[in-house]
Amino acid sequence: MKLVLCVADHKEWDVEEFNSLGWPGINLRRRHLICLACGGKAFFRRSGRNALPTFGARHLEGCKLLRPGWTAFRYLQ
Repeated sequence: MKLVLCVADHKEWDVEEFNSLGWPGINLRRRHLICLACGGKAFFRRSGRNALPTFGARHLEGCKLLRPGWTAFRYLQ
């Protein structure tokens, strides 16, 4: 996910913008993030050795952001 809503400041955050806040800003907001589509609880993952920063979420049933995996598609090609 690249966008989430923070209910603490009522702002939509882009992952790059959120990552640039630094630890104090991130810690103030990280427990108040929700999915824009379903309102499920969201979380932030900082960049790692081989990974870019990203948002994730525990989506509610029927969320429009959930997509089927590409595993079967790749297998059939």
